[in-house]
Amino acid sequence: MTLDPMNFIEEPPLKIFLNQLGWKVIKPKYYKNYILFKPDFYEEGHVFALSEPYGKGRVHAEGNTVIEYKTEVFKNTQSLLERFGNDCINDFDNWKFIEEKEWVITKKGEFISSFTSLDTVPQRKSLR
Repeated sequence: MTLDPMNFIEEPPLKIFLNQLGWKVIKPKYYKNYILFKPDFYEEGHVFALSEPYGKGRVHAEGNTVIEYKTEVFKNTQSLLERFGNDCINDFDNWKFIEEKEWVITKKGEFISSFTSLDTVPQRKSLR
C-alpha cells in the first residue's frame, strides 16, 4: 500500500519535521500507523498543532469538505468512511475533492496564515 505522503505520514517523521518548523503535534488522527494529515479528516476547529515553546499559535482545521467517491457525494470524510469502511483510504487517489478544508494558523484568535499539505507548512518563526 502506498499512500500520498503529503496527506498520510508516520508519526515519528511528522513530529520531527513539524518540530523543526516550530510546531508540536497534538491530537492527531490515525489510519493504521499513519497520521492523517489532510484537514478534511478533522472536525471544524480541531486543533492539530501548537507553536513551540509557548503554544500561542495554533494550527486548526477550517472550511468545508465535499467529496465525490464512487458516484456518491459526501459532506465529510466521516460519512464516507462509515459508508465504505476505513480501508477505502487505500483508494484515496479516487476521492474527488469538490471542496477542501485548510489548516489555519491563528495567534490569540487572529488569522495568520493557512496551508493544505506537508509541503506548504510554514515555519513558525516566519509568521511573526
